[in-house]
Amino acid sequence: MTRPRTTAPLFILLDANVIFEAHRQGIWQPLLQKVRIAVPSIIARDEALFVEIGKTTLPLNLREDIDSGRLEELSAEASEMRGVQRVFDRAFVDGLHEGELEALAITRRSEEEILFCSADQMAIQALAMMDHADRGLSFEALLRKAGLWRKMERHFTEAFFRGHIEKGRTKRIKGEGIRK
Repeated sequence: MTRPRTTAPLFILLDANVIFEAHRQGIWQPLLQKVRIAVPSIIARDEALFVEIGKTTLPLNLREDIDSGRLEELSAEASEMRGVQRVFDRAFVDGLHEGELEALAITRRSEEEILFCSADQMAIQALAMMDHADRGLSFEALLRKAGLWRKMERHFTEAFFRGHIEKGRTKRIKGEGIRK
C-alpha cells in the first residue's frame, strides 16, 4: 500500500499519552497527513484503546489507521525489550510502561532516523539515560514542525521535555537509575 505524501521529513514514534492528546485536540488525522507516524505494537493493541474527551470515553481505532497505511505499527522483540530493562535498575524500570519499553527498544535499535515523542517524564529521562536524547521530540516541537501548534498542558511542552532530558543526562552521569 502506498503511503500518502507527507509535508515534513519526520518519522515519529508516538507514546500513548501523545496519541490521546492528539485526539483530544482534534488533530489526529491532520497529524497523520503531515508526518510519518508509527506506534509501538503494545500501544496499538493494548494501551491506546480509548480516549477520554471531557466526560466522555470514546473508542480509538488505531487498527483502521494502520490497515489503511496512515499509521505504521512497529514492534520490538522480547529480547530487545529485556535489553532496555537491563540498562536500568529495578526501581527506575518499574516506572516505565510496557509500551514505553517497546518504544525505547525500537528507538534504540532503529537504523532509520525515528524520533520518540512522549510526555511521560520517566520515558523521556530513560531516552537520555540510554544516551539517545537526540532521538526524542516533545509534542509541542512535533506540532510546530507539522504546522499544527496550539497551546497545551505543560507536560506536552518543549520546556518539560528538555527539563527531563537534562534530568536523564544527570542521572546517567551520576549512575542513578542505571543498573550497576
